[in-house]
Amino acid sequence: MSYTKKSLIEGENIISSTTFSFKMMMISLVWYATISIGVSVFATKIGGDAILGVYLFLFLCLFLFNEFISYISTEFSVTNKKILSKKGLISRQTDELPIHKVEGIDVQQGILGRILNIGNVVVTGTGTQTVVFEGIDDPVEIKKAIQAAL
Repeated sequence: MSYTKKSLIEGENIISSTTFSFKMMMISLVWYATISIGVSVFATKIGGDAILGVYLFLFLCLFLFNEFISYISTEFSVTNKKILSKKGLISRQTDELPIHKVEGIDVQQGILGRILNIGNVVVTGTGTQTVVFEGIDDPVEIKKAIQAAL
């Protein structure tokens, strides 16, 4: 059962729910794989030991494992009463913002984000409270879901 479902109170319903984008994980993987392969080839060309390639491969596997854990343990939800962000598998970090305290909703997308339709949604509330839906698919739709909940 998801954290959002466990944290619902009486009369509260989930409007929208999403997680860290698989596309973002793959972009990171390609980036780190390219760097690892490049460093390995460069080190081998200048007379380095091929063992560096093995170390870089292990680093890449560790990175992939970390990204996978992040992917399965991150949850972003919009209910009719709150905005919720949850990260972490063993330790947990949550941010909740009551829907009636929302002051602003911003979408952040770079060029690649616009092309792949991924980005961040930053929800600001009264005071210093901010909830960030980081690296999600279709951030404009999530913004619309939050606006509908208001």
